[in-house]
Amino acid sequence: MKNLVVYLCDLLFPPKCIYCGDILKPEHRPLICDKCKDKIPLKDLVCAKCGGAILYLDKNPVCPTCKAAGRYFDCAYSPAVYENETRDAILKFKYKYQMELAEPLSWFLAKGLRRAGISNRIIDFAVSVPADSEREKIRGFDSAGMIAKYVARNLDIEYKKGVIKKYGRNEKQSNLNKREREKNVKGVFAVASDVRGKRILLIDDIITTGATAAEISKILKRAGAKYVFAAAAAKGNKTVTIGEIDEI
Repeated sequence: MKNLVVYLCDLLFPPKCIYCGDILKPEHRPLICDKCKDKIPLKDLVCAKCGGAILYLDKNPVCPTCKAAGRYFDCAYSPAVYENETRDAILKFKYKYQMELAEPLSWFLAKGLRRAGISNRIIDFAVSVPADSEREKIRGFDSAGMIAKYVARNLDIEYKKGVIKKYGRNEKQSNLNKREREKNVKGVFAVASDVRGKRILLIDDIITTGATAAEISKILKRAGAKYVFAAAAAKGNKTVTIGEIDEI
């Protein structure tokens, strides 16, 4: 019944590729044409935090550079740089409320994670970076949570919402520099479930400096988590401006 509804909706409102705008066939999912799937390159398998090589110890993807630097996550990965078509898609998703873009954005991330060796054989469950309740209420959806659910489904990994709680409201990370971002996320997150001995995939929409991923990974490890792999749909190299949002 669900497929029939989707098919009929697609006949009335033909789906379009989120990158090039070409009309897709009914029920074509994710919303990426085959041409753009091949055209949008996946980044090399390197740590999204430091750019170091991803190694495999006991079949677990790890970043030795981040581990040597005392970072709490074992590795970080994102499949694309936050620019061009990927930037446009994320801006439309987060700030123009085009929730249908969550699935195609997660498709590239899931594909890259699979290449990196992430599967349900080494991950117990996936969690997402929580937004504060007021922003989520205003936006009407949880952007990182939506991407995480699609990624988890694609990789056949359980997704658990509410493992990480956010308390209070801090300033938006996109407005801050690296040092300010690190200070901005201190003490605003807490672990709300038993994670002792668990191997966790932590998902966000964008990784820029890695401050949020590092802070949440720290509280997960201190709560007893055995392994944390941080991932995001894109690796940001600059902040978002109001002008960028308005032009989309």
